[in-house]
Amino acid sequence: MKFVKRHPVLSTFLAVTVVFLFFIKTILLNLFQLAAPYYPWEPRWERIIPGNGFVELDIPGKGRQKFAFRPSCSNRPGTNPEFSFFFRKGKVNKLLFLMSGGGACWSGQNCIPGDGSSGLKLDGRVSYIDQIFPTMYGALQFTPAGRYGMLDYKDAENPIKDWHVLWIWSCDGSVYWGSKDHEYEDPFYEGGKHVLRHRGFDNAMSALAYIQKKIPNPEAVLVSGQSAGGYGSVFLFPYIRETYKKARVDLLFDSSAGIVPAKKDGDSHDFLATALPKWNAHKNAPGWIPGIPADMESLSRMSLLEMAGQIGAYYPDSRIGEYTPAWDLGQLYFYYIMFNYEKKDVDWKATIYSQKRFEAIPPEYWCGWHERLLKTRRDFIEKNKNHPYRLYLSPGYHHGIGQKFEVVSAGVPFKKWLTDFTGQKDPGSVFCDGDCNPPEFVKKNARCINGRN
Repeated sequence: MKFVKRHPVLSTFLAVTVVFLFFIKTILLNLFQLAAPYYPWEPRWERIIPGNGFVELDIPGKGRQKFAFRPSCSNRPGTNPEFSFFFRKGKVNKLLFLMSGGGACWSGQNCIPGDGSSGLKLDGRVSYIDQIFPTMYGALQFTPAGRYGMLDYKDAENPIKDWHVLWIWSCDGSVYWGSKDHEYEDPFYEGGKHVLRHRGFDNAMSALAYIQKKIPNPEAVLVSGQSAGGYGSVFLFPYIRETYKKARVDLLFDSSAGIVPAKKDGDSHDFLATALPKWNAHKNAPGWIPGIPADMESLSRMSLLEMAGQIGAYYPDSRIGEYTPAWDLGQLYFYYIMFNYEKKDVDWKATIYSQKRFEAIPPEYWCGWHERLLKTRRDFIEKNKNHPYRLYLSPGYHHGIGQKFEVVSAGVPFKKWLTDFTGQKDPGSVFCDGDCNPPEFVKKNARCINGRN
């Protein structure tokens, strides 16, 4: 030590060297974490960029039908409209048709605001992913993003680990229901207008056309989606079911409960009546299923659970599953925005990714959404005892199964429930215990804290 003190230059050199080696070590560890999980013999993601085309399906009562598609992302100013999806080859002849989330938009307030924000950067007002970012493919290929939850092929307890996977990303704001280019007016710039491409249905159908040829005769298919993808998985399920008539085809929609403002429930806003015309969704509805209307007005009065119910009644050999957290912050965010998107002073910083900002959503919204969730699910199960619908209601507020794949509700691990759901056993419906573990802010301020009143 005395030697070092007598030689300040050497002391400085040693200090700089230690810091330099620390940074080198950190960089190498990060690179190792990115690269190490993959080896040449392990499954890789393939990126597909589809063109215009059509899907041909035999539709009950209608015969052979062609469904044309023109895939595209939103084409919001400053974004890349090119759409793509991803495929990973499995080891067994089973297919996971997975539809990713990505928010939604339905007005100039949250579809095209010229505030510089893009793609779920919710400190601005864009409430949806508006393009397929170039980094997405690399993220799938070289980071854990491409293999968590049902995508984790190294998890011995994951019943989907060896399946083929088709993964679609939402990038147009229409929750996979849209086939319309709609002109919006930018509320932040006088006279500013832009045509947004709501082509989520087209995007999904382009992926279906691809997988129809890639995996023509699977033994089993699980159609699943998270958040916006959950809405899409329900809406597209009949098309996929008619594509694979000989396979067992099941549905699992995730964190997409469809609890939205509706005037029929006494709300001041009617979300579906506002959004669906912008997306032209009724033109894509699987109208061959009794009870699913193909006109805009009737479709806008139908809840997602009601639609799933009609699908399950029409395809009784398919299992209809739903996963949702009891206090889902992601769904609460959109529930709040659906009521308040026209207000310029609304706090758009109540984001899905900002768990420290629970208080930005007033307690009455938490209670309203939570109570409707419990009531609609309990009522449906009570009235449809022989229906193939099964619910897994998890505790907490984390949006999507995702990295909460280890969740346990009422003593039942989700992976065990999913194994039964995709296997031969009936998993039953699972409701979380007690107050279902809401955020601390809700515990302190919400009148409905016991979760059962």
